[in-house]
Amino acid sequence: MKNSMSFFDKCRCMAMALVVCGCVLCGCHKHYHYYPTEVVEPETPAEAALTLSQENLTFSAEGGWKELMIDCTGEWIIAGGNEWCQPGATAGKGSTLLKIFVETSIETTERSAELSVKSGDQTQKLVVTQQGVMH
Repeated sequence: MKNSMSFFDKCRCMAMALVVCGCVLCGCHKHYHYYPTEVVEPETPAEAALTLSQENLTFSAEGGWKELMIDCTGEWIIAGGNEWCQPGATAGKGSTLLKIFVETSIETTERSAELSVKSGDQTQKLVVTQQGVMH
């Protein structure tokens, strides 16, 4: 029995399959821009211990990833950030190595963002600063 699809029909089917795959892959975005505006209290006792390995992170205009350690005896959440500065996670439990991502800047002036890490009645601030482009 001979295949009833012509070469043109097979090419058309392959092209359609590639378009569908492309749409699916483009729809799966790796960075989720989630900016919590309302802080939801974690289920952690008020006496939870919370410390950050750094209170300030400075990035060049090129941006990139940096890490800091969250030492916590309970659950923690992060609020703040913006479209150019994103934490790798916005909530967790216990001690965690957290990555902070900063996008490339084309601005000539320095910019900064503040993230708040909260656990129980403890809050720690992280200031992320990005240098401007040098001309």
